[in-house]
Amino acid sequence: MNIGSKLYAFRIYHNKECPEVAIKLGISLDIYIALESGSKILNQEIAENLSKIYNVPREIFYENNIREGRDFRFINSPFNGSNGYVHNLYQQDIRLVNLILESKNETIKLLKEEIFRLQTENQLLFERLLPK
Repeated sequence: MNIGSKLYAFRIYHNKECPEVAIKLGISLDIYIALESGSKILNQEIAENLSKIYNVPREIFYENNIREGRDFRFINSPFNGSNGYVHNLYQQDIRLVNLILESKNETIKLLKEEIFRLQTENQLLFERLLPK
């Protein structure tokens, strides 16, 4: 996953908007959008601040952050350069959507388990309080 996709995934997962993240990073909205789109390379200071905002190791934002996904080649493919780039972005978006869906499904599962536990605990409390 390229750095732009990581920025997008973290922002969406944490339910934040681009302007909010840009302000927290102390950069303009245009610069943040360029980082998320992959047209601008992330620097060390911004990576440090992102790790603080999302409470994750800063190395997540160092990994593969030098124009990954821009110099790919399709061999024996009907895609030309620009169509290939769009296709590659589409594939990255699909992977990102799948990661977000997996995270959402795991959260729903944990919430359902917690609801069941609380319902069971509530029932036990009612049984203790109400005479039989």
